Amino acid sequence: MQLKLKALAFAVSLMTLGGTQVALAGTLDDIKARGSLICGTEGTNPRFTLQNPMTRKIEGYEPALCAKVADALGVKIDYKLVSSEARIPELKDGRVDILASLITYTAQRAEQIAYSNTYFAQPFQIAVRTDASIKDFSGLETARIANVKGSLLEPIMAKRFPKAQQMSFDDANQQFLALQQGNVVAMASNVYILRTFQMKVGESTMTILPEALFTAKVGFAVRKNDPEWVAFLNKVLGDLEASGEAEKLYEQYFGDMGLKRSFKVGDPITN
Repeated sequence: MQLKLKALAFAVSLMTLGGTQVALAGTLDDIKARGSLICGTEGTNPRFTLQNPMTRKIEGYEPALCAKVADALGVKIDYKLVSSEARIPELKDGRVDILASLITYTAQRAEQIAYSNTYFAQPFQIAVRTDASIKDFSGLETARIANVKGSLLEPIMAKRFPKAQQMSFDDANQQFLALQQGNVVAMASNVYILRTFQMKVGESTMTILPEALFTAKVGFAVRKNDPEWVAFLNKVLGDLEASGEAEKLYEQYFGDMGLKRSFKVGDPITN
């Protein structure tokens, strides 16, 4: 009987270990043993994360932040492209160590994943075709509006404009193409992405409505139950702000947009 109890206790301990394998192993230890940080990023959001069509390199604000984390760890950086829909499963299944993919904080997402402190704050707005003569949200009640599949905006836009035709696309570039081709009259995204496209085609073609849907904070997403990894990331972010590197990165990627930085890198993400 005693042997059976010991065997049962051992089995339970194995089940517990299996259920928290990532946390017990420690992401920091895994990265150091591997010698590389695997950063999941979308590669489709101009200025934030984009795969250069000529060099195939992943460039932008978020890959640059991941590279800073790798530097702090003394390891190389490897990027893995993930879609908006698949990014959380990729993280939870252990195929990436960290997500830098404009994944805004929500309480619902925080039940599945853990977040670092803030590295960006994004106001969400709506851009429209200028020739649609839409001046405010009242003109969108029955409009065709483009969203990104799996994004935070999909349910928000459906609730805010229940009679509108919500159309979902794989990424912001496809949203913009649909807007250009007249398949939709509006697209919802963060104002930095909207402003990037507006600068490309001009205000005579694309208008950003002045009303804001909301503003949300963005941090690195990591697996739950690994506080040492989160603490390390928070220190890296705080050091970037304190050293002035955070401001330099912002100016490098967003300084020409006329949008003042409204956040500090390393700020708490939940207030």
